[in-house]
Amino acid sequence: MHTVFRIGELELIEDRLWFVNLTSTNDDDEQLHRLTEYIRTETKELTAKHRLGVMMIKMGEFDNAQLLFQTLLETESNDDWADQAHLHQQLGSVLQSKGDGLQALSNYYKTLQLIQINNISDYPLVATTYNHIALQQNFSEFKQSDLAITYNNIGAAFQSKGEDNNALLHYEKSLNILEKSLPSTHPDIATALNNIGTLYYRMGDLENAQRYHLKALQIQEKVLTPTHIHLAATYNNLGLVHDLMGDHSSALLFFEKALRIRQAVLPCNHLSIAETYDTIGGVHRFMGDYPTAISYHTKSLEIKIAILPSNHLDLCTTYNSIGLACKLSGDYATGLSYYEKQLVGDYSIASTYYEKALEIQQKMLPSNHLDLATTYINIGSIHYTLGYFTKAFSYYKQALNIRQNMLPSIHSDQATAFKCIGDV
Repeated sequence: MHTVFRIGELELIEDRLWFVNLTSTNDDDEQLHRLTEYIRTETKELTAKHRLGVMMIKMGEFDNAQLLFQTLLETESNDDWADQAHLHQQLGSVLQSKGDGLQALSNYYKTLQLIQINNISDYPLVATTYNHIALQQNFSEFKQSDLAITYNNIGAAFQSKGEDNNALLHYEKSLNILEKSLPSTHPDIATALNNIGTLYYRMGDLENAQRYHLKALQIQEKVLTPTHIHLAATYNNLGLVHDLMGDHSSALLFFEKALRIRQAVLPCNHLSIAETYDTIGGVHRFMGDYPTAISYHTKSLEIKIAILPSNHLDLCTTYNSIGLACKLSGDYATGLSYYEKQLVGDYSIASTYYEKALEIQQKMLPSNHLDLATTYINIGSIHYTLGYFTKAFSYYKQALNIRQNMLPSIHSDQATAFKCIGDV
């Protein structure tokens, strides 16, 4: 075994220069043995070329991974169907990570086609080509877990395109394979259950969302450590469901559990911690506890300012959240300061900031995205408070147009937009 070190204390000496305290491990290190065995198990059936590609993906080197897999597909024999299927699956994963959902789907379907064609029970044994014979003989080389991953990846690609029904179909196929091929408490089954629960939440089916997330939680609480990061994600998912169901007290309990885990295992300035602060702040704001809401949103803002670009959309979200909490508490001056990105007293600069924030949102979000409507309402309300009624009306009208296009006619958010316009 090569020498392996644990990273101890880190100390910044000067810009880009760090002092790192390393501790050498020994052959009796139990955690190292478990990690080594895990890596061996995960890669034992992979060739060197596949290991290289997998490592590139884990390192975030997606361009290099894409080049490697495309080169292998172009240069290697088409007779090895199992290898071809695996390469298409990995290439699809890379393309999905890069945001190219259409090409990702194309590669995932090629993977499925290779598997399904060669798994037909009445496949003609008298096939005349060596290629077909080789494909059938080698089908057992393709693991069921690979097929489950492929279905899951296709589901994720469909979900990213907004095709929820197709996504659900493929997620369910993935879950069905995992439940048949793995122990009932395997963590991968919990992950598949969470994927389906998250999709149901997105589709507005809260009862099914809650049911699948609870199934995932039951598995994870049995097999994972109490501070496992996957548990935090499930607690957060359940918090979102309960919050939307109107059970804010239960939602708060789940969010706080997620926060405790993330604080225990993640760096103190991790974006996931900031997002959890914002989520908890939002619940407190809805429950009318505005000082606590502002406290949590401010904690989130401190992290985001430290790690995000100054024009990042997530910063706009937190500024708006603080501004809304201040406005609801009656502190209009402080609320305005956060809506204006703390540019107090210079209304022209504030207007420029608003336009910049909206420009960011319009680039990153569809023109009919509901988050844009919320921003229009927030900005309009400040203009209304300051007496700029024409500008307030303009923002309210844009919010109403989006909500009329995206929400049912009886949705309360439409009523809110109509009321704002009526007040003007």
